Amino acid sequence: MSIKTFAVLCCTIATAHAAMPQGCDDIPAAPLVAQMRQPAFPPVQLEIRTPQPPTAFPIEGRNLLLYELHLHTYADQPLSVKGVEIISDQGRLLANVSEAQLKNRMRQYGSGGTAVVFLCLAFDGTAVPQALRNRVLLADSFADGPLIGTHTTPLKALGPPLSGPGWSADNGPGLASHHRTGVFVAGGLANNTRRYAIDWKKYQDGQPYKGDPRDAHAHLAYGAEVLAVADGAVVGFTPRTAPN
Repeated sequence: MSIKTFAVLCCTIATAHAAMPQGCDDIPAAPLVAQMRQPAFPPVQLEIRTPQPPTAFPIEGRNLLLYELHLHTYADQPLSVKGVEIISDQGRLLANVSEAQLKNRMRQYGSGGTAVVFLCLAFDGTAVPQALRNRVLLADSFADGPLIGTHTTPLKALGPPLSGPGWSADNGPGLASHHRTGVFVAGGLANNTRRYAIDWKKYQDGQPYKGDPRDAHAHLAYGAEVLAVADGAVVGFTPRTAPN
């Protein structure tokens, strides 16, 4: 089965490169026990939310967990985030994201009362825990988020959506990608449904187009035959939209 398209196809992550996505933390084979901390009372007025519990997926012999922390303060004074600790349900410290690392891994929105932290954990030889807790370190206190579950259901392997040479998988799940940091509000909820997306492009002389990049026909990917990535039945379709 094939269809024609003028758009660059976005689909699941490619696994052709050995390097981990930018912003991933390697999890040690034997994580240390996390430091016990006495929570403050009253609790810090910081909401810590993970809209979508992460699903482990294999890439280059490792299992990766990609997910986001949505932070929103209800405190009277601004809160300064100094770091994030990721702790397993067994009390092991899996990763410690420093204040310096947060400069690339955290985005603030509005007047600064809302932020999103983009996390990636790479497990190599270490079992993915059934649940995680995220601890946000502040200037003189901390806040523990709720325990979030993880999914380790085996994922189906998908075939290539395009044929022929010259295709490049761009804008993967690294921090420099607009997909990875593409938080979008729909239906009144902020989420990131593009974290695993990639753009398939063709290049010639370092450019994916010839002529005006605003013209869809100028792109080398225009009109390419798009293949089904797995066997299945077509149960619905979207009517053709105007070129954009």
